[in-house]
Amino acid sequence: MEPKHVTINGSEYVIGRLDCFQALNVSRLASPVIPFLFSGVVKAFLELWKQQADKESNEDFAGQLAIALSCAQPLFDRLAKMPKEDFNEILSICLSCVEKKRGKTYGAVINEGVPFDDVGSADVLRLALEVVVREIRPIGAALFGMASEQKP
Repeated sequence: MEPKHVTINGSEYVIGRLDCFQALNVSRLASPVIPFLFSGVVKAFLELWKQQADKESNEDFAGQLAIALSCAQPLFDRLAKMPKEDFNEILSICLSCVEKKRGKTYGAVINEGVPFDDVGSADVLRLALEVVVREIRPIGAALFGMASEQKP
């Protein structure tokens, strides 16, 4: 899998790969949140989107933000219940494969488990989510593939 280039708040990042053990560890630690991320939030968003489809689309940004936040509430609740050590480990592992463009070169966004000052907390969360989705997708596909191969 090739490195993924993303731009967040005007800064360019490159997302590399985690090694096998890091990817499996992040999957394990994030597993309590994944169902809420993919089913709860997406399902709630789709329901609200269907409801809004019949109405005129004159909502302002604040209204759209309120809808997005209400859809994400189950995910926020689950993240709040996650042990701090697990949350910090997920962030640390995920950021270990991310580099930020500084001038003409790229450099690590994390040093000894601590993000550099030029990477904001919102950016850290977005980058970690990019890594989680990128790394869990193949693991999920493998698990679903194994489950579909099982004979009842």
